[in-house]
Amino acid sequence: MVQREMRRLRVLMLCDKFDYHGSYINGPVRSTLSLVSRLQRFDVVLAVLRSRGLSDQVFRKEHIDVTYLGCSKFSPLAIIRIMKLIRNNAIDIVHLTGYGSTTLGRLAARLCGKSVIIHERWVDPHMNALQRALERWLARYTTKAIAISDYARTFLIAKKGIPKERIVLIRNGIPLEPFHNGDQEAGRLKRQKWGISADAPVVGIVGMLHENKGHRYFIEAAALLKPSRPSARFVVIGDGELRAELERLVTQLNVTEHVMFVGHQDDMPAVLQALDIWVMASASETAPVSLLEAMAAGRAVITTDCGGPSEIIRHGLTGLVVPVRHSRAIADSITYLLENPAARRVLGENARKDSKQYDIRVTVQAIEALYEEVAAGAGQLSASSQPNQPE
Repeated sequence: MVQREMRRLRVLMLCDKFDYHGSYINGPVRSTLSLVSRLQRFDVVLAVLRSRGLSDQVFRKEHIDVTYLGCSKFSPLAIIRIMKLIRNNAIDIVHLTGYGSTTLGRLAARLCGKSVIIHERWVDPHMNALQRALERWLARYTTKAIAISDYARTFLIAKKGIPKERIVLIRNGIPLEPFHNGDQEAGRLKRQKWGISADAPVVGIVGMLHENKGHRYFIEAAALLKPSRPSARFVVIGDGELRAELERLVTQLNVTEHVMFVGHQDDMPAVLQALDIWVMASASETAPVSLLEAMAAGRAVITTDCGGPSEIIRHGLTGLVVPVRHSRAIADSITYLLENPAARRVLGENARKDSKQYDIRVTVQAIEALYEEVAAGAGQLSASSQPNQPE
């Protein structure tokens, strides 16, 4: 019998952009990098709606090619360029992330007769009526939608009009090993580089310097703790458009010796080993990669009740959950953890155990299974995902 040769499934993964608000090493970059580098059973074409930014150096370092379409957010030209990309690369499935790409990408995929998966990574609390109407119209061109949290799934149903039976919950994943096997010496050297003594309490916040991330409340918490914790150091990890404004706030609050900005860091396992407490002060989050990394590193976590993180962190068991925009609540939680090292240790150990469910390999397997399901529904299941059948 002659076995039929079938080509591998080809996927176009299209994102809006990777440079956000002056930040180019961020959750979207790290999440996409982890995913694309592990989808070995499929041919993935990674493309960006916008022009090349500083984040491209991160992908080039890992030998991952990215196609940049050089279009504005809602340029009609983008539809033509996406269609050309689909046809030139014989794409089977279009996998879209970001508001611009999910809008224009669904139209282009529809015109090319291709199946579409949208990947909801960000819940927009400010979506207006016109956007909601457009999303509900585009829902008919959505084969499947990935929600990375229940918070995102509710948003997809209520605001984007995606039928619940088309939504698949696939949580974000990270490579656990570098964080589970954190090098304490690397953390000590990181502190040394930052000019922090080995015995000083260190509290960190990770994320792009953007209003949503709530750095203001983290800095205000540092000011509240200055009288009682003069040796504590508060480290702001990341960069972005609000850096100058936040630095002015540090000066105004007279905490320049206590709060430091260290910018982008590409060795997060070492960074996390340098911290005693990790804080997320955001107003809204879906399922942030930085939170999963902090858990995997066994850090004591404080997060605001900002959506997805409240699903991930179990208050009092794997971390502490505080109200959004509440500097005093953050300060009080930091005080509790500094005064109770045993509780800090238990929370960190529990968080590390819980992090095992966010293994990137689980995420990859789930997305591969979804690709296969969508392709099978379209009559294009590849030989890479099913046994060859005799003719």
